[in-house]
Amino acid sequence: MINVFFINKYKLCKYIYICDIMKNWIKALIITCLAVPTMQVLVLNPFEQAADFSMSDFFIRTSNKVHPSIVLNQVAIVSVDDLSRLEIAQVVEKVDYCGAKVVALDVFMNWNTDDDNEVVRSLSSCENLILPSSLTDNVLSPVFQKVNGAVYGYTNLECNWPGAQIRTFSAGDNDMLSFAAAACDYKNPDLSGIIRYDCRDIEIIYPQEVSFETVQGKIVFVGNINDFSDCHPTPVGVLPGVMIHAYIARTLLENCTPKPLSKPICIILSFVLIYLLTLMHSYNNDIDSDFANFIMRLVQLLVSIALYFVGAILFIRFNCYADISLVLLYIAAMLLVFDVIYGFISIYILIKKKIRNKTNNIQDEKDTTAHIDDHSATY
Repeated sequence: MINVFFINKYKLCKYIYICDIMKNWIKALIITCLAVPTMQVLVLNPFEQAADFSMSDFFIRTSNKVHPSIVLNQVAIVSVDDLSRLEIAQVVEKVDYCGAKVVALDVFMNWNTDDDNEVVRSLSSCENLILPSSLTDNVLSPVFQKVNGAVYGYTNLECNWPGAQIRTFSAGDNDMLSFAAAACDYKNPDLSGIIRYDCRDIEIIYPQEVSFETVQGKIVFVGNINDFSDCHPTPVGVLPGVMIHAYIARTLLENCTPKPLSKPICIILSFVLIYLLTLMHSYNNDIDSDFANFIMRLVQLLVSIALYFVGAILFIRFNCYADISLVLLYIAAMLLVFDVIYGFISIYILIKKKIRNKTNNIQDEKDTTAHIDDHSATY
């Protein structure tokens, strides 16, 4: 009989323990289901747009320190600031004569001048010349239409909204390659990805410095580096358009374009990590001790560092971009989230308790009144 009592008591304790575990699991699942879409829609998306923020910016800066460019000397820029149209054409001709592999001219000539014939002659003498075009206008320069043997590439840069940072590129479409892809003679127009901006500047050569030693065998972009009308924000600062094209060309030559993980995969991974952290925080609240709180803070810090390093390794070594910004934001805001949620829960419990007490008091008053009436009727 005693054995049966202890067995039943053990089963009851085990059942209560399992119920407590399930309660924490379910509570963590509910909080995660509420937190993930709320933070994604109401916090992360507006923050990323307002701050023009992306986790790839941090990974790019990290990769600059540990991932040296293997084609550092294969791309160069010749600055033609403050030169006339004829002088620019003569510089292009000189660069080609000095043995440049490709000459990509990032200067539009949309009006006619008296020197057009000389400009056309100089440009037509180049064997491997890339001329700029635009996807918006879709009309070639009247001067460039007269140049023989040139290849065209569109110079439009990709951004999420006007004035946003230039982070990604596309190699082109079925009709025309992009400017950098045409310069690299890239045959895959469907390629797109993140631009690898190196902390090492692209080599800038001035017209008087053009020689066999400086340009031979290189892909040379010719353009204005001090034209403020053609400057764009990037993760490494404001850069002229010609330099961004040069970085895209370097990215294509290195064949190390980071591919973003699909959005559903990032959301699922974020959901799982957030759920585990929420579950741990739930157990931590049950313990309610200073040491447990310290351990929770330490775990949050270690998880944040680990996520950053894993994301950086995927980006640098495997050319894979995993957007972990949602998890990092959740870790940073976890205490606030839990304070708000447990605050509402505490308010709900308090209101429910007051209602129950008020109901009990009313019932007690009724019972007392009924008892007095019965007592009075007896006498």
